[in-house]
Amino acid sequence: MRDIRKQPYRLNIDLVPAELLNLEFECPDCKHMSKASWISKKEFPSQPVSPNNSEGHWVPVSIKIDCLNEECTQNFDYKIPILPNEATWSLYGDEAERIIKKDENKYSNDDLSFFCITLVACHNSKQDVLKQKIHELKKSIVPNENPENWTHHFKEIWSPSKKNKNRFALSKSKKIEYANEFAKIIRDNQPELVIFNFSGALILPKRINERRKNLKYQKENIFSQSLLSSLQQMRNQDKSVKWIFDFKKDATQKDRKEGWASETFLGLQYTNLFTWLSSGATVLEPSFVQPGSNFLLEIADFCSFWIAREFAQNIKKTKVELPSNKIGRVFFHATRGDGNVAYVWTEDGMPLKNIYGIDRIKDE
Repeated sequence: MRDIRKQPYRLNIDLVPAELLNLEFECPDCKHMSKASWISKKEFPSQPVSPNNSEGHWVPVSIKIDCLNEECTQNFDYKIPILPNEATWSLYGDEAERIIKKDENKYSNDDLSFFCITLVACHNSKQDVLKQKIHELKKSIVPNENPENWTHHFKEIWSPSKKNKNRFALSKSKKIEYANEFAKIIRDNQPELVIFNFSGALILPKRINERRKNLKYQKENIFSQSLLSSLQQMRNQDKSVKWIFDFKKDATQKDRKEGWASETFLGLQYTNLFTWLSSGATVLEPSFVQPGSNFLLEIADFCSFWIAREFAQNIKKTKVELPSNKIGRVFFHATRGDGNVAYVWTEDGMPLKNIYGIDRIKDE
């Protein structure tokens, strides 16, 4: 078997939950109290191991602590708190991004990049009804096609490509009406339908190479945050998670599909933080599937589209056609300009002022 340490990984997380920062752990030898190194790379990644009978997994239940007593310097294992695991929930994810040019940016004279990932989960008791409602709505705009046979990307409905001009021949007012109906379905199926959104905005440098590097880091960092934060939220409710994302081609490597995601996940497994947040549950690498292969991916796509558009429109000081409060209750998580994280469960829409310092354009 290939040495796991020779496999490529990407360690690109720079945030630790505030409640962990001051935790201290007693060295079994000298009794000195030391803080943990949460996001530095360990020698080996901590991964679930499938036993020979293929039933369940052996999972990591301890983290490595370096004793900071200069007369000791022992490296010891600390057993993490184990939380119950009542069920595994599948979280379906899709992303959206917007580049706001400096001549449209009303807050600074810079090009900006906004990137977000939305994760959607639904209790089994609600899935059949919710799926039927989404299919009925799709049929209202494309009546002559089976709604299961075409993928609902709202970007295509809003600004259809040439191949979809005839399929989505709707006026702008009809598109907004349709979006409101879609949002109402989402609201009406909560709280069984759960929505997480993870976002970030950054100033883009003028040099192309630096810009590409920053965009790559932004994507990978928010992907890491979406995994860690959703894992923490679900494990705090005694649930485990399985992540399923829309398939996208890896633009950083030729002929590779989602290689960056596998390497990013492996990077997380090299950290104490990931083991601690897993709290004894089996947490496996995210899977990637064909776009729209599950109706919850279509909901994630819809939410990401409108949250990204809301940010872009408000930074341009232009009213958005469907504000994010129409989606209902969402867990919003983002990094502020000072480097600290803000997160909240709210029905009031993305907290633009609190996170990004942007005033919301109100209806006249």
